[in-house]
Amino acid sequence: SREQAEAIAARAKGQRGRVVQATREQKTEYPPLLYDLTTMQREANSQLGFTAKKTLATAQKLYETHKLITYPRTDSRYLSHDMTGKVEKALASYRGDLQEIGQKALEYGVRLTKRVFDDAKLTDHHAIIPTGRSAERLSLTADERSLYEMVARRLAAVFYPNHEYDALRVVTRIGEDDF
Repeated sequence: SREQAEAIAARAKGQRGRVVQATREQKTEYPPLLYDLTTMQREANSQLGFTAKKTLATAQKLYETHKLITYPRTDSRYLSHDMTGKVEKALASYRGDLQEIGQKALEYGVRLTKRVFDDAKLTDHHAIIPTGRSAERLSLTADERSLYEMVARRLAAVFYPNHEYDALRVVTRIGEDDF
């Protein structure tokens, strides 16, 4: 409660803390999975402020009109194992701000991992990825460009190495209170 928090703050004010416990744990965060429609809508809302309807409409335009992404109305987050060539072509086609991450993903290697290429988990359509057509000379709206770049960044990200880091938990005691 607010009263308890204020009482703790009053007891701790001006006092010195002492570390009573410190633990370090190595953690691994795997690269994300590719986009299906639902995940793309959720992240477009979080990152770009798009509604689900706006995300779908923008994705449909990127698919039908500009031919920049694959079929967006999919519930799959995987690709078939025979798509490695298409993936490499797509990553190599990145230009401008995306070029560096596309090249880096290619350097890490388009590996046949089950987190990306899994025929058993495919439904009618595969995950949403860029087609390999360059977006540089197309006159995209700001929303179209933002969603396209989000999809393009995700394709590159799935081939990046795991993020490994140390999680540190420190408990500091001030008087009778642990922080």
